[in-house]
Amino acid sequence: MSRLARAFGGLAALNAAGAGAQFLMHAALAAALGASDYGRLSYALALATTLSLACALGWPLALLRHVHAHAAAGRWPQLRALARRALAQPMVAAALGAALLLGLGAALGRAGFALADAVAWTAALLPALTLTRLSERALQAVGRPAASLLPEQIVAPAAVLLATAAGAAGDWRAALAVYAAALAVGAGLGWRRFLTALPDEARRAAPAADPEVAGRELAALAAGMLGKRLLGRLDTLILGLVAPPAVVGAYGAASRLSQLALLGARTAGKMFPARISVAWHGGRKAEARRQLRLAAIVSLLGAAPPAALALAAPGWLLGWFGPDFAAAAPALVILTLGALVLAASGVAELALPVLGAAGAFAGAAWLAVGINAALLAALAPGWGATGAALATMAAWCALAAAQLRRLATQLR
Repeated sequence: MSRLARAFGGLAALNAAGAGAQFLMHAALAAALGASDYGRLSYALALATTLSLACALGWPLALLRHVHAHAAAGRWPQLRALARRALAQPMVAAALGAALLLGLGAALGRAGFALADAVAWTAALLPALTLTRLSERALQAVGRPAASLLPEQIVAPAAVLLATAAGAAGDWRAALAVYAAALAVGAGLGWRRFLTALPDEARRAAPAADPEVAGRELAALAAGMLGKRLLGRLDTLILGLVAPPAVVGAYGAASRLSQLALLGARTAGKMFPARISVAWHGGRKAEARRQLRLAAIVSLLGAAPPAALALAAPGWLLGWFGPDFAAAAPALVILTLGALVLAASGVAELALPVLGAAGAFAGAAWLAVGINAALLAALAPGWGATGAALATMAAWCALAAAQLRRLATQLR
């Protein structure tokens, strides 16, 4: 248990350091580029992040399950084929996506769209981010969660900060190019480390023609990943349609602060799914259940300090953003309570895919998206930020309940 605590503590510290590096990177870029060019860079990053989930085609979560399933059954040719197919298909999809983005950017430019150049330059970032998504989960699958954080959380921000300090990232395109190159190098080295961490039998085996991963499973995993991504953005998108920019800005600050309560859950999500998969596919169901309980405990322990501060002094926390942000204090309290519900569910959302319930994973995500959309449409126009927070908390509770209910069935 003490070894587990040390491992979790080290991973949490690295996660926090990565979040700090990301913050410093964005602060330095905002200061160097100015609001207009930083907006272009932010748009390209947001677009590439979303599209990279689609280009990954469900393979990152499939790796978490099938690396251990094939190894437990001694299916070494299938495991070798899995490693090849999981890289090849997403990278082809990313290349096609990049080509489409270049064409779309050119068409939007002719139509006078202000961010057309940002759309076109997203093409430079999409393959690197797709490789990063794959490398991250692949390294977690072979028990290297700390290494999985390095490309996006440490290497790329450090490269951008160094380039900015040297004056080489004074243009947003140059900054994006540096970020993409650093991601590609870091994720490429991460993928190589994944391959060398596979069992010797898998590395020596000739790859099978089929990695034995069902297309329906991959489609469900990809849909679930996109649903989760949309769930994290829907409140701000809909609130922006019905509320003044100041309300949206204050709500955005409250939303970011509430996410601090999920730091423990996100750290657990990088550490425990692989442990659950090893136990489950090794026939040790009791151990898989024990790892799930441990994940819930450490998630809640990690959530407790930031949640307590947010619940006790929401106005004070928001006041650090500026005097106009304190009006979102009720929203911060509501969102923090919702975050605690998600933390209590531990790593249920990642446990479902590794246990073979990809359809339930996707279904729970899109159920929450539907509830969130309906409640946002009903509450946000009249109640503003507080209504958006209530709608989002309800969606999070529905997500956790659906995931835990199916997980309980799966573990019987």
